[in-house]
Amino acid sequence: MSLFRSMGLSASGMTVERFRMDTTANNMANTNTVTNQPGGTPFYRKMVEVQGGPDGVRIVGLVDDVNSVETQVLPEQPGVDGRGTVFKTQINPVNEMVDMMSATRAYEANVKAFNAAKGMAKSALEIGKV
Repeated sequence: MSLFRSMGLSASGMTVERFRMDTTANNMANTNTVTNQPGGTPFYRKMVEVQGGPDGVRIVGLVDDVNSVETQVLPEQPGVDGRGTVFKTQINPVNEMVDMMSATRAYEANVKAFNAAKGMAKSALEIGKV
């Protein structure tokens, strides 16, 4: 495998992991949110769908976790329907922190691999100077 190919693989991994971190932060920011309009769309926990290939990994899309929303009877909320129910997002912050730590560690591993390839390329250039 060429050095530039390995750098490209690491860069694609860093891109995916950064997107996972952003998505997880967005999920955490919307923990326990409630719809504010009758019949409004609730916030669903987002999951990143990733696909690997010979050129690295790529983001296929975001998938809504439909199990992350429940209905509650809250008649005083502004987003109630005719029966006094609202959609409330149920996101577990502990699970989101585990996802965030996993993405951070994977990002760091990709940075180390990228820097190792960069160091090898630099060393190869130094050989020509002698």
